[in-house]
Amino acid sequence: MRTTAFLLLLNLLLLAGCSSWLEDDNSDPPAELVDITPALEIETLWQSHRKTSLDILQQDALAQQTISVNERHLKLRPALSGEQIYVANAEGEVNAYEVVSGKRVWQVNTEAAIGAGPGVGGSLIVLGSRDAEVIALDRDTGEERWRQHVSSEILATPAVSDERVVIHTIDGKVYGLDAVSGDQVWSYEVSIPLLTLRGSGSPVISDSLAIIGFSGGKLVGLELNNGTPRWEVNISIPTGRSELDRIVDIDADPVVADGIVYATSFQGELAAVAWDTGSVLWRSELSSYAGLSVDYKRVYVSDARGRLWGIDTRTGGALWKQEKLQGRRLSAPVVLGDYLLVGDFEGYLHWLSVEDGRLLARQRLGSAAISVQPAVAGDIAYVYDTEGRLAALRATEKITVAEQTE
Repeated sequence: MRTTAFLLLLNLLLLAGCSSWLEDDNSDPPAELVDITPALEIETLWQSHRKTSLDILQQDALAQQTISVNERHLKLRPALSGEQIYVANAEGEVNAYEVVSGKRVWQVNTEAAIGAGPGVGGSLIVLGSRDAEVIALDRDTGEERWRQHVSSEILATPAVSDERVVIHTIDGKVYGLDAVSGDQVWSYEVSIPLLTLRGSGSPVISDSLAIIGFSGGKLVGLELNNGTPRWEVNISIPTGRSELDRIVDIDADPVVADGIVYATSFQGELAAVAWDTGSVLWRSELSSYAGLSVDYKRVYVSDARGRLWGIDTRTGGALWKQEKLQGRRLSAPVVLGDYLLVGDFEGYLHWLSVEDGRLLARQRLGSAAISVQPAVAGDIAYVYDTEGRLAALRATEKITVAEQTE
Protein backbone atom coordinates (compact mmCIF):
# COMPACT_ATOMS: atom_id res chain seq x y z
CA MET A 1 0.00 0.00 0.00
CA ARG A 2 2.81 2.39 0.93
CA THR A 3 4.60 1.54 -2.32
CA THR A 4 1.50 2.37 -4.37
CA ALA A 5 1.01 5.68 -2.56
CA PHE A 6 4.66 6.56 -3.07
CA LEU A 7 4.47 5.82 -6.79
CA LEU A 8 1.33 7.95 -7.16
CA LEU A 9 3.00 10.86 -5.36
CA LEU A 10 6.14 10.47 -7.48
CA ASN A 11 4.05 10.52 -10.64
CA LEU A 12 2.29 13.73 -9.64
CA LEU A 13 5.57 15.46 -8.84
CA LEU A 14 7.17 14.38 -12.09
CA LEU A 15 4.13 15.30 -14.15
CA ALA A 16 4.48 18.84 -12.82
CA GLY A 17 8.23 19.08 -13.09
CA CYS A 18 9.47 16.92 -15.91
CA SER A 19 9.05 19.44 -18.69
CA SER A 20 10.80 22.09 -16.60
CA TRP A 21 13.71 19.69 -16.19
CA LEU A 22 13.83 19.24 -19.95
CA GLU A 23 14.35 22.96 -20.43
CA ASP A 24 16.26 24.05 -17.33
CA ASP A 25 18.68 21.11 -17.30
CA ASN A 26 19.32 21.32 -21.03
CA SER A 27 22.82 20.31 -22.08
CA ASP A 28 22.60 22.88 -24.88
CA PRO A 29 22.75 26.47 -23.56
CA PRO A 30 20.70 28.97 -25.59
CA ALA A 31 22.56 29.96 -28.73
CA GLU A 32 23.56 33.61 -28.94
CA LEU A 33 21.84 35.31 -31.85
CA VAL A 34 24.32 36.08 -34.58
CA ASP A 35 24.11 39.17 -36.76
CA ILE A 36 22.41 38.53 -40.08
CA THR A 37 21.84 40.71 -43.11
CA PRO A 38 18.04 40.80 -43.26
CA ALA A 39 16.60 39.72 -46.58
CA LEU A 40 13.10 40.80 -45.51
CA GLU A 41 11.40 43.92 -44.21
CA ILE A 42 9.04 43.01 -41.35
CA GLU A 43 6.05 45.32 -40.99
CA THR A 44 3.89 45.41 -37.86
CA LEU A 45 0.35 45.98 -39.12
CA TRP A 46 -1.16 46.22 -35.65
CA GLN A 47 -0.49 45.16 -32.09
CA SER A 48 -2.64 44.67 -29.00
CA HIS A 49 -1.39 44.06 -25.48
CA ARG A 50 -3.83 42.79 -22.85
CA LYS A 51 -1.77 42.70 -19.65
CA THR A 52 -2.26 39.63 -17.51
CA SER A 53 -1.69 39.09 -13.80
CA LEU A 54 1.78 37.83 -14.74
CA ASP A 55 2.81 41.45 -15.26
CA ILE A 56 1.49 42.46 -11.83
CA LEU A 57 3.19 39.56 -10.04
CA GLN A 58 6.67 40.19 -11.44
CA GLN A 59 7.73 41.89 -8.19
CA ASP A 60 7.03 38.69 -6.25
CA ALA A 61 9.96 36.45 -7.16
CA LEU A 62 8.42 33.23 -5.83
CA ALA A 63 5.05 33.83 -7.49
CA GLN A 64 6.70 34.75 -10.77
CA GLN A 65 8.82 31.57 -10.72
CA THR A 66 5.79 29.36 -10.10
CA ILE A 67 3.62 30.95 -12.76
CA SER A 68 6.29 31.16 -15.42
CA VAL A 69 6.95 27.44 -15.20
CA ASN A 70 3.24 26.69 -15.56
CA GLU A 71 2.73 29.24 -18.32
CA ARG A 72 5.48 27.69 -20.40
CA HIS A 73 3.34 24.61 -21.06
CA LEU A 74 -0.10 26.13 -21.67
CA LYS A 75 -1.39 25.93 -25.24
CA LEU A 76 -2.88 29.42 -25.33
CA ARG A 77 -2.48 30.15 -29.00
CA PRO A 78 -4.30 32.45 -31.43
CA ALA A 79 -7.16 30.93 -33.42
CA LEU A 80 -8.37 32.37 -36.73
CA SER A 81 -11.89 32.06 -38.08
CA GLY A 82 -13.30 34.21 -40.86
CA GLU A 83 -12.66 37.89 -40.17
CA GLN A 84 -11.76 37.45 -36.51
CA ILE A 85 -8.90 36.14 -34.39
CA TYR A 86 -9.36 34.86 -30.85
CA VAL A 87 -6.91 34.69 -27.93
CA ALA A 88 -7.19 33.68 -24.28
CA ASN A 89 -4.97 34.12 -21.25
CA ALA A 90 -4.35 31.97 -18.20
CA GLU A 91 -6.54 34.16 -15.99
CA GLY A 92 -9.66 33.43 -18.05
CA GLU A 93 -9.92 36.50 -20.28
CA VAL A 94 -10.90 35.85 -23.90
CA ASN A 95 -10.67 38.49 -26.64
CA ALA A 96 -11.84 38.63 -30.24
CA TYR A 97 -10.17 41.02 -32.70
CA GLU A 98 -10.74 42.00 -36.30
CA VAL A 99 -7.95 40.42 -38.32
CA VAL A 100 -7.55 43.43 -40.63
CA SER A 101 -7.55 46.32 -38.16
CA GLY A 102 -6.82 44.72 -34.80
CA LYS A 103 -9.93 46.37 -33.37
CA ARG A 104 -11.34 44.46 -30.43
CA VAL A 105 -14.78 43.02 -31.22
CA TRP A 106 -15.60 41.61 -27.79
CA GLN A 107 -14.03 40.64 -24.49
CA VAL A 108 -15.22 38.07 -21.93
CA ASN A 109 -13.87 37.03 -18.55
CA THR A 110 -14.69 33.37 -18.02
CA GLU A 111 -13.30 33.45 -14.45
CA ALA A 112 -11.59 30.15 -15.18
CA ALA A 113 -7.94 29.08 -15.06
CA ILE A 114 -7.55 28.50 -18.80
CA GLY A 115 -5.05 25.81 -19.78
CA ALA A 116 -5.62 25.48 -23.52
CA GLY A 117 -7.42 27.05 -26.43
CA PRO A 118 -9.28 28.51 -27.95
CA GLY A 119 -10.42 25.87 -30.40
CA VAL A 120 -12.74 27.20 -33.11
CA GLY A 121 -15.38 25.43 -35.17
CA GLY A 122 -18.97 25.91 -36.26
CA SER A 123 -20.45 28.74 -34.20
CA LEU A 124 -18.28 28.09 -31.14
CA ILE A 125 -14.95 28.86 -29.60
CA VAL A 126 -14.03 26.37 -26.87
CA LEU A 127 -11.49 26.50 -24.06
CA GLY A 128 -10.18 23.96 -21.58
CA SER A 129 -9.37 24.82 -17.98
CA ARG A 130 -6.79 23.60 -15.50
CA ASP A 131 -9.74 22.81 -13.23
CA ALA A 132 -11.15 20.18 -15.63
CA GLU A 133 -13.80 22.45 -17.14
CA VAL A 134 -14.76 22.86 -20.79
CA ILE A 135 -16.16 26.30 -21.69
CA ALA A 136 -17.98 27.02 -24.96
CA LEU A 137 -18.58 30.61 -26.11
CA ASP A 138 -20.50 32.04 -29.05
CA ARG A 139 -17.97 32.86 -31.76
CA ASP A 140 -19.65 36.13 -32.77
CA THR A 141 -20.60 37.60 -29.39
CA GLY A 142 -18.54 35.84 -26.70
CA GLU A 143 -21.74 34.83 -24.90
CA GLU A 144 -21.34 31.64 -22.91
CA ARG A 145 -23.19 28.68 -24.44
CA TRP A 146 -22.35 25.93 -21.94
CA ARG A 147 -19.85 24.47 -19.49
CA GLN A 148 -19.01 20.84 -18.90
CA HIS A 149 -16.79 19.10 -16.35
CA VAL A 150 -14.44 16.31 -17.35
CA SER A 151 -12.08 14.03 -15.43
CA SER A 152 -8.94 16.17 -15.11
CA GLU A 153 -6.87 19.16 -16.19
CA ILE A 154 -6.99 20.18 -19.86
CA LEU A 155 -3.70 21.22 -21.46
CA ALA A 156 -4.65 20.32 -25.04
CA THR A 157 -6.51 22.69 -27.37
CA PRO A 158 -10.11 21.49 -27.90
CA ALA A 159 -11.02 20.39 -31.43
CA VAL A 160 -14.39 21.67 -32.62
CA SER A 161 -16.74 20.71 -35.47
CA ASP A 162 -20.39 21.53 -36.12
CA GLU A 163 -21.51 18.49 -34.12
CA ARG A 164 -18.68 17.54 -31.76
CA VAL A 165 -16.19 19.04 -29.35
CA VAL A 166 -13.25 16.71 -28.68
CA ILE A 167 -11.34 17.11 -25.42
CA HIS A 168 -8.08 15.41 -24.38
CA THR A 169 -7.41 15.50 -20.62
CA ILE A 170 -4.05 15.06 -18.94
CA ASP A 171 -5.05 11.67 -17.43
CA GLY A 172 -5.23 10.03 -20.88
CA LYS A 173 -8.95 10.36 -21.54
CA VAL A 174 -10.70 11.75 -24.63
CA TYR A 175 -14.27 13.03 -24.58
CA GLY A 176 -16.63 13.61 -27.48
CA LEU A 177 -19.15 16.26 -26.41
CA ASP A 178 -22.27 17.42 -28.19
CA ALA A 179 -21.45 20.82 -29.68
CA VAL A 180 -24.93 22.21 -29.01
CA SER A 181 -25.49 21.10 -25.41
CA GLY A 182 -22.04 20.11 -24.12
CA ASP A 183 -23.37 16.70 -23.06
CA GLN A 184 -20.97 13.77 -23.23
CA VAL A 185 -21.62 11.53 -26.24
CA TRP A 186 -18.62 9.18 -25.96
CA SER A 187 -15.29 8.70 -24.23
CA TYR A 188 -12.04 6.85 -24.91
CA GLU A 189 -9.17 6.12 -22.55
CA VAL A 190 -5.58 4.87 -22.62
CA SER A 191 -3.30 4.05 -19.71
CA ILE A 192 -0.60 6.65 -19.21
CA PRO A 193 2.96 5.76 -18.14
CA LEU A 194 4.28 6.41 -14.66
CA LEU A 195 6.44 9.27 -15.91
CA THR A 196 5.28 11.74 -18.58
CA LEU A 197 5.92 15.24 -19.83
CA ARG A 198 3.61 17.91 -18.52
CA GLY A 199 1.31 18.50 -21.44
CA SER A 200 -1.01 16.75 -23.90
CA GLY A 201 -1.24 16.49 -27.66
CA SER A 202 -4.26 18.37 -29.00
CA PRO A 203 -6.92 16.43 -30.92
CA VAL A 204 -7.23 17.15 -34.63
CA ILE A 205 -10.54 16.71 -36.46
CA SER A 206 -10.13 15.56 -40.05
CA ASP A 207 -13.37 14.69 -41.87
CA SER A 208 -14.93 11.80 -39.92
CA LEU A 209 -11.93 11.20 -37.62
CA ALA A 210 -10.60 12.68 -34.41
CA ILE A 211 -6.85 12.02 -34.31
CA ILE A 212 -5.04 12.15 -30.97
CA GLY A 213 -1.50 11.43 -29.76
CA PHE A 214 -0.95 10.13 -26.23
CA SER A 215 1.71 9.80 -23.56
CA GLY A 216 3.48 6.53 -24.27
CA GLY A 217 3.76 7.14 -28.02
CA LYS A 218 0.38 5.90 -29.29
CA LEU A 219 -1.53 7.70 -32.07
CA VAL A 220 -5.23 6.91 -32.45
CA GLY A 221 -7.88 7.69 -35.06
CA LEU A 222 -11.36 7.74 -33.48
CA GLU A 223 -14.68 7.91 -35.31
CA LEU A 224 -15.89 11.43 -34.62
CA ASN A 225 -19.51 10.38 -34.32
CA ASN A 226 -19.19 7.67 -31.68
CA GLY A 227 -15.56 7.47 -30.51
CA THR A 228 -14.91 3.99 -31.92
CA PRO A 229 -11.23 3.47 -32.81
CA ARG A 230 -10.72 3.09 -36.55
CA TRP A 231 -7.00 2.50 -36.04
CA GLU A 232 -4.31 2.64 -33.38
CA VAL A 233 -0.58 2.81 -34.05
CA ASN A 234 2.59 3.24 -31.96
CA ILE A 235 4.59 6.17 -33.31
CA SER A 236 7.35 5.27 -30.87
CA ILE A 237 7.88 2.38 -28.47
CA PRO A 238 9.46 3.09 -25.06
CA THR A 239 12.99 1.72 -24.71
CA GLY A 240 15.75 2.14 -22.17
CA ARG A 241 16.37 1.09 -18.59
CA SER A 242 15.13 4.17 -16.71
CA GLU A 243 11.71 5.81 -16.67
CA LEU A 244 13.28 8.98 -18.06
CA ASP A 245 14.71 7.07 -21.00
CA ARG A 246 11.29 5.56 -21.69
CA ILE A 247 9.41 8.84 -22.13
CA VAL A 248 8.06 8.91 -25.71
CA ASP A 249 5.07 11.23 -25.27
CA ILE A 250 3.28 12.73 -28.25
CA ASP A 251 2.87 16.29 -26.95
CA ALA A 252 3.29 17.89 -30.38
CA ASP A 253 -0.04 18.16 -32.18
CA PRO A 254 -0.43 15.88 -35.23
CA VAL A 255 -0.88 17.49 -38.65
CA VAL A 256 -3.04 16.10 -41.47
CA ALA A 257 -2.17 16.92 -45.10
CA ASP A 258 -3.19 15.18 -48.35
CA GLY A 259 -4.44 12.03 -46.65
CA ILE A 260 -1.38 11.62 -44.44
CA VAL A 261 -1.06 12.19 -40.70
CA TYR A 262 2.32 13.45 -39.51
CA ALA A 263 3.15 12.95 -35.83
CA THR A 264 6.27 13.11 -33.70
CA SER A 265 7.17 12.15 -30.15
CA PHE A 266 9.72 13.12 -27.54
CA GLN A 267 12.78 10.81 -27.55
CA GLY A 268 11.15 8.90 -30.37
CA GLU A 269 10.36 9.29 -34.01
CA LEU A 270 8.65 11.40 -36.65
CA ALA A 271 6.22 9.27 -38.66
CA ALA A 272 3.89 9.55 -41.64
CA VAL A 273 0.68 7.56 -41.19
CA ALA A 274 -2.06 6.83 -43.73
CA TRP A 275 -5.22 8.70 -42.66
CA ASP A 276 -7.66 5.95 -43.61
CA THR A 277 -5.86 2.83 -42.33
CA GLY A 278 -3.25 3.96 -39.80
CA SER A 279 -0.50 2.24 -41.76
CA VAL A 280 2.94 3.72 -41.11
CA LEU A 281 4.41 4.96 -44.41
CA TRP A 282 7.82 5.91 -42.98
CA ARG A 283 9.58 6.72 -39.73
CA SER A 284 12.53 9.00 -39.00
CA GLU A 285 14.37 9.24 -35.69
CA LEU A 286 13.63 12.69 -34.27
CA SER A 287 12.71 13.98 -30.80
CA SER A 288 10.21 16.83 -30.44
CA TYR A 289 7.60 18.13 -28.03
CA ALA A 290 7.13 21.61 -29.59
CA GLY A 291 5.46 20.68 -32.86
CA LEU A 292 5.57 20.63 -36.62
CA SER A 293 4.19 22.14 -39.81
CA VAL A 294 3.75 20.73 -43.32
CA ASP A 295 3.63 21.95 -46.90
CA TYR A 296 3.49 19.97 -50.14
CA LYS A 297 7.23 19.19 -50.08
CA ARG A 298 8.43 19.12 -46.50
CA VAL A 299 7.64 18.50 -42.87
CA TYR A 300 9.17 21.19 -40.65
CA VAL A 301 9.96 20.27 -37.05
CA SER A 302 11.36 22.07 -34.00
CA ASP A 303 13.24 19.33 -32.19
CA ALA A 304 13.84 18.95 -28.45
CA ARG A 305 17.28 20.62 -28.71
CA GLY A 306 15.99 23.71 -30.52
CA ARG A 307 17.11 22.71 -34.00
CA LEU A 308 14.86 23.13 -37.03
CA TRP A 309 14.53 20.43 -39.66
CA GLY A 310 13.18 20.26 -43.18
CA ILE A 311 12.09 16.65 -43.83
CA ASP A 312 11.04 15.14 -47.18
CA THR A 313 7.31 14.29 -47.03
CA ARG A 314 7.82 11.32 -49.39
CA THR A 315 10.68 9.53 -47.66
CA GLY A 316 11.23 11.02 -44.20
CA GLY A 317 14.80 11.93 -45.15
CA ALA A 318 16.36 15.16 -43.87
CA LEU A 319 16.68 17.87 -46.53
CA TRP A 320 18.20 20.52 -44.27
CA LYS A 321 18.94 21.34 -40.62
CA GLN A 322 19.24 24.75 -38.96
CA GLU A 323 21.29 24.75 -35.72
CA LYS A 324 21.78 28.48 -35.09
CA LEU A 325 18.72 28.61 -32.82
CA GLN A 326 19.72 25.62 -30.71
CA GLY A 327 18.61 25.75 -27.08
CA ARG A 328 16.29 28.75 -27.60
CA ARG A 329 13.10 26.86 -26.59
CA LEU A 330 11.46 27.20 -29.96
CA SER A 331 7.75 27.19 -30.64
CA ALA A 332 6.27 24.92 -33.28
CA PRO A 333 7.13 26.35 -36.72
CA VAL A 334 4.53 27.52 -39.21
CA VAL A 335 4.72 27.90 -42.98
CA LEU A 336 3.89 31.30 -44.52
CA GLY A 337 4.38 31.13 -48.28
CA ASP A 338 8.11 30.74 -48.93
CA TYR A 339 8.98 31.36 -45.29
CA LEU A 340 9.10 29.35 -42.10
CA LEU A 341 8.33 31.22 -38.87
CA VAL A 342 9.28 30.17 -35.35
CA GLY A 343 9.26 31.98 -31.98
CA ASP A 344 11.74 31.70 -29.11
CA PHE A 345 12.00 32.20 -25.33
CA GLU A 346 13.23 35.82 -25.59
CA GLY A 347 10.33 37.07 -27.70
CA TYR A 348 11.99 36.87 -31.12
CA LEU A 349 10.15 35.68 -34.20
CA HIS A 350 12.58 34.16 -36.71
CA TRP A 351 11.92 34.02 -40.46
CA LEU A 352 13.68 31.26 -42.42
CA SER A 353 13.69 29.99 -45.98
CA VAL A 354 11.60 26.85 -46.49
CA GLU A 355 14.04 25.75 -49.20
CA ASP A 356 17.21 25.47 -47.13
CA GLY A 357 16.52 26.79 -43.61
CA ARG A 358 18.57 29.99 -44.03
CA LEU A 359 17.82 32.74 -41.51
CA LEU A 360 16.23 35.62 -43.42
CA ALA A 361 15.06 38.04 -40.72
CA ARG A 362 14.00 38.35 -37.10
CA GLN A 363 11.57 40.60 -35.25
CA ARG A 364 11.25 41.00 -31.49
CA LEU A 365 7.69 41.22 -30.27
CA GLY A 366 8.65 41.98 -26.66
CA SER A 367 10.63 40.41 -23.82
CA ALA A 368 8.12 37.61 -23.16
CA ALA A 369 8.45 34.18 -24.76
CA ILE A 370 6.68 33.20 -27.96
CA SER A 371 5.96 29.62 -26.95
CA VAL A 372 2.98 28.79 -29.17
CA GLN A 373 2.79 28.40 -32.92
CA PRO A 374 1.82 31.62 -34.75
CA ALA A 375 -1.38 31.63 -36.81
CA VAL A 376 -1.23 32.57 -40.49
CA ALA A 377 -3.75 33.81 -43.04
CA GLY A 378 -2.79 34.96 -46.52
CA ASP A 379 0.55 36.76 -46.18
CA ILE A 380 0.06 37.78 -42.53
CA ALA A 381 1.37 36.09 -39.37
CA TYR A 382 -0.44 36.56 -36.05
CA VAL A 383 1.93 36.11 -33.11
CA TYR A 384 0.96 35.78 -29.43
CA ASP A 385 3.37 35.88 -26.48
CA THR A 386 3.08 34.81 -22.84
CA GLU A 387 2.36 38.37 -21.64
CA GLY A 388 -0.77 38.60 -23.79
CA ARG A 389 0.73 40.65 -26.62
CA LEU A 390 -0.82 39.89 -30.04
CA ALA A 391 0.71 41.29 -33.23
CA ALA A 392 -0.05 41.04 -36.95
CA LEU A 393 3.15 40.96 -39.04
CA ARG A 394 3.86 40.93 -42.76
CA ALA A 395 7.16 40.46 -44.60
CA THR A 396 8.29 41.89 -47.91
CA GLU A 397 11.53 41.15 -49.69
CA LYS A 398 14.17 43.85 -49.53
CA ILE A 399 15.19 45.47 -52.81
CA THR A 400 18.96 45.56 -53.25
CA VAL A 401 20.89 48.55 -54.62
CA ALA A 402 21.60 46.61 -57.83
CA GLU A 403 17.88 45.94 -58.32
CA GLN A 404 17.03 49.60 -57.74
CA THR A 405 19.42 50.74 -60.53
CA GLU A 406 18.20 48.28 -63.14
